[in-house]
This record gives sequence, C-alpha cells and structure tokens, in this order.
Amino acid sequence: MQGFGKINSNLIVLAGGGKTRRFHPGVLGRLIDNVTFKTMQSKKPEIIELIQSRFRERGDFPGMSRTVDIIAGKTSSVTDTTVTELTKTILDDFALTNKLLKLVNSVFYINYQLGGKIGTVSRAVFILGYEQVKNAAVSLLLFENLGNKNVAADLKESIITSFLTGIISKTLAEQMKYEDTEEAFLCSIFHNLGKLLVAFYVPEMMKKVKEEMEDGTGESSASRIALGSTFEDIGISIAGAWNFPEKITRCMKRLPSGPVGKARTPDEQIQVLVNFSNELGTNMNDVKGNPNLLKNLLKRYEGCFKISEKQVSAIMDSSLKEIQRFAKILKVNITESPFLRKISGFVGHAQLTDVYEGVVVSPTEEEAQDLDDTQLLRLMDGTDDREGAESPDSVLTNGIQEVANAIMEATNVNDILRTILEVMFRGMKFERVLICIRSVGTNKMEGRFGFGTDIASLIKSFRFNIGNETDIFSLSLSRNVDVIISDANDPRFKSRIPDWHRKLLKSQTFLLFPLVINKIPIGLIYADKTRAGDIKILPHQITLLKTLRNQAVMAIQKKM
Repeated sequence: MQGFGKINSNLIVLAGGGKTRRFHPGVLGRLIDNVTFKTMQSKKPEIIELIQSRFRERGDFPGMSRTVDIIAGKTSSVTDTTVTELTKTILDDFALTNKLLKLVNSVFYINYQLGGKIGTVSRAVFILGYEQVKNAAVSLLLFENLGNKNVAADLKESIITSFLTGIISKTLAEQMKYEDTEEAFLCSIFHNLGKLLVAFYVPEMMKKVKEEMEDGTGESSASRIALGSTFEDIGISIAGAWNFPEKITRCMKRLPSGPVGKARTPDEQIQVLVNFSNELGTNMNDVKGNPNLLKNLLKRYEGCFKISEKQVSAIMDSSLKEIQRFAKILKVNITESPFLRKISGFVGHAQLTDVYEGVVVSPTEEEAQDLDDTQLLRLMDGTDDREGAESPDSVLTNGIQEVANAIMEATNVNDILRTILEVMFRGMKFERVLICIRSVGTNKMEGRFGFGTDIASLIKSFRFNIGNETDIFSLSLSRNVDVIISDANDPRFKSRIPDWHRKLLKSQTFLLFPLVINKIPIGLIYADKTRAGDIKILPHQITLLKTLRNQAVMAIQKKM
C-alpha cells in the first residue's frame, strides 16, 4: 500500500513498493482526480438514476416540473406558439400567476408607464418581454423554496447563491453591453443545477461530499469520491434528459484552471460571464479573510474583460440590494443566510434587513420618487399574500381596461386576443378557452390558441365547417348569436351538438361567442367546463364577457 511521504511546498513524495516518485502537487492532484474519476465513473449512472427515481417517487423538487416546462420550451425564437405555451404554463399554477403579476407590478420590474397596472400574464409578456417574464417565473419557482420549512439549509444556500450569481451575470452583461442580459441571468441560475438536485434529492450524499471537503479536498474531487461524478456532470446529464436548451447546458461546464482566453463567439461570451459570476459569487464570502482571492480571480479573467475591485464591490452591492427587494416582494426572510451575511459584511453598503412573513412592504423613498400617488397605492395594495383570489368581476373589469389600453397602443392583434382569452379563463375559471379563426377563402374554422386542459393537442383537432344550421356552432356564427349550453345532453338541443365535438371533448357545458364583421363570420371564442351546469354566469358578467368579445372584433377589424 502506497502512502504519502515527505510533503513540502515544492514536492510530494509518494513512497511504496520499493520505489519513490516525486510529483509537483498540481500534477499529483490531476493524477488523483483522473484515477478517482476512472474508478468511480461506473457509479455515474447510479447517482443520476437515483436522482431521477426520487424525482418520480417523491414528487417535485418544489416547482421543478413547472420550471422544466418553462425552460425546455421552444426558446430559439419567440413566436405566438411560444408565448402561448409560456402563458399557459404560468396560468396552470394559480399561486405562480398571482406572484408573477405582483412581481411585475413592483418597482423591481416595472419600467413602463401605464394607465393601469399589468393584470394579465399575456400583457406582462408584451410589456416586459418574453425572456424577462420567463426568467421572473423561473426565479419565483426556485425562490419559493426558501419559505419552505422542510427544505434543508444546504439547498436554501444553494438557491440563494444561484440566484445571486444570476443577478451578478445580468448586471455584468448590462455593463458590457451584451445583447442578451436575460440569457446571462438564466444560464447562471442553472450553472449549479447538479448541486441543487443533489442537495434536494440525496441530502445524505451531499453530507458525504461536505465530509470529503473537510480536509481541504476541492468540491470537484470530493463529489467524484462521494457521488462517482461531479455536480457539473450530474447537472449536464439531467439537463440533457430534460431537454434544456444547449446554451444553458453548455454554461454548466466549468472553465479549466489558469488564465481564461478571450471569448470568440457570443456563446463563449455567455459561458465566460457565467463562470466568472459564479466564481465571484461563491468565493466572495472568503474574500475578507483572503483579499488575494479577488485579485487572482480578476487576473484569471483579465484576457476576457477588464474590471476593477471597486467595480466588483459596486456590482455586489447592487446585486445584494436586488435580491433583498425580490425577497421583500415575496416576503421571504433571507437574513439567516450565512452566505449573504458574509457578503454583506464585505460589501459594506448593502446591509441585510429583516423581512418577516405578513409584513406589508412598501417601496423605499428613493423608489417612491418615481411613482405617482395612485401607482404607490396600487403597489402597496398588492403586497399581502394573504389576500384571497380576485373576484370574477374584478378580473373581467380590469381585463377590459387592460385590453382597451392594448388596442389604443396598437398592440399586435394576437397579443390582444391572447389577453382576452386569459381574462375569460382566469375570470370565469373555465376548464378551457380557445379562439377559432376562419381559414382564408374557405368555410372552415380552425383552432388557433387558447388556455386550459390539454389545449395544445386539442387545438390541432378543433376545426369544423360553417354552413349546416342544424349544428349549434354554425348556427351561432351564421346568426351572430351568443350561445350557452348548460347541459349537452339536454333533449331540447342534444341533436344540435355536432359529433366532432362529442368525440373530441367530454365537456357537458360550454359557451360560444361568435366574431362577426359586416355580417361575415371570421372567428369564434369557445369556453367550457366538464360537468353539466358548472358554467354559472350572472347577467352583468355576461355583459362583461360580451364586451371582451366586442374588443376582440375591434382588434381584428383594426388589423383588417
């Protein structure tokens, strides 16, 4: 059995088997890493399988399934389809919808002067942009774990670190005039996905990694010994299985030690930025005891960008304040985080303040200067998580105002129609709501987009021909009459329900709002619920729904 012999600053002597060999410590470290990796490589699938099986058995890392749906969507280009998919994923979670709307109406996000606050996810996407709303939703889903008492301290610290480094990346990207600052934020958040997953699904293994690190072993080597794989490899493997975009997966890769060369492509720029931000964020808590850490980090990246220690301090100060404001909006107490406390001590200007559940948080004086009195009241009004669900009337009336604003601003017609459907969907809590548009030059109505259960697959098959007036759909369109069917099996009009609808849907109650211009049917809004009699609409709510339908006609007419 070989053992360690004499150790000094220049050599490590490895003795055994009658032979003595001398290695530089760095060379020996790499040899040990290689041997360990080869020895333990066979365990790599085991740890990944274990995480994936616990993902299935235990259910979610809170919010992770929805996070995967948002991230793994079609993100290469922003289209009506991707916007609808993102909006639907958010709307499927009532709590997430409420928190997102509260967040985008706070001074943390809003940078747009509106006649009224943002009341729909669709409108938020139009005003703030697809990427910013997507990132806000992901941040909320991850951040909500910090308020969960059952989540271990290691996981909470990992989430806080990931979120902070995401803010650092975004801030740096803005300063360096990078084209996609939101992309930098998201890639940085998921840089340590493997560590987050291990901390949640196999905390007993995370404990072993920490034990391995107690004698000074680096995290990469310690995770190989304890897990048979690095956090990096675990994250990349599982992100691949979840169909994360390649850019996010690539940014999980750590850069090799030593000076970092100049990035040659935008993808390399993001990867360098993410690595720098994560190294800065994770090492910042040790900087006070060892100032050379920051100097060495800046020197390592000086071939990519020039940044001074003073600029780093300003970025950290700004990032800390931003994470505090985010926590205040969600009323999550982050003051117990050892990581943030250490960084706060280094930065000096940004001190953590206590944030407790149930406290109504108002904007700071500096933030309030940019707001008029009515905006300030709105922001303070919406800060209490204990408030109940919005009433149907308030969702509908606020939605009508929001659509009116959108029409005045010459918003894209599909964005307006999407907002109208969302208002109906949320206000009346329909099972599904969708819009059909007449195919040019034909009598065929075809489903375009909507929200609700199985909507993506339903849209592809929701199509019918206009003309047969014994069919309730054709009758509604040709005579321009609104229809509410309370029970599809009622003998009085059972024969009017077309076969294609019965085969496609199990819905026993539905309503139809035709879209008619100059006596020509050009579209139809459809909404339903599963059980007969479940659609109960008061007379004044019918008026509000008709107003939304009329706004849809107006938006289409303006485009025509």
